Amino acid sequence: MGSRSAWYLNQLFWPVPVASQSAHEGSSVRHSPYGASKGGVLLHAGIGGQAIIDKALEAVFTEAERVVRFGFTATELEREKTDLLRGLTQTLAEKDKRQSATLAGEYVRNFTQAETYPGLDNEVDLVRRVLPGISLAEVNSLAREWMPD
Repeated sequence: MGSRSAWYLNQLFWPVPVASQSAHEGSSVRHSPYGASKGGVLLHAGIGGQAIIDKALEAVFTEAERVVRFGFTATELEREKTDLLRGLTQTLAEKDKRQSATLAGEYVRNFTQAETYPGLDNEVDLVRRVLPGISLAEVNSLAREWMPD
């Protein structure tokens, strides 16, 4: 389980709304590289200004609690699978236009965090093969593991 469902957990968590404030840029959840040995989790709320920080934090924690209690839906998971494949297919079609900073970031994470870098062609092929096997139960289980009570 783990890494192959982690991306979905993050994508499913991203669109957390913050009341009616348009300054909220999104949310994410991931294992923190600074707490990996302890199983640290990083909840992130991107906001456009200090004025709504309390609302942003409240929204992130409310959504985290909702995910732990009720999980994601099959529709949410299928939408993210479709979006992931569409995005990767487009990135592959435009790979000659990738900025060098993106490539450099891949190499840096490979060296500093031991993140694998199979190359874009291989990554897309791997996702196409693995994607159908990621189940809703697996993603929801990972969410509960990452964000326990």
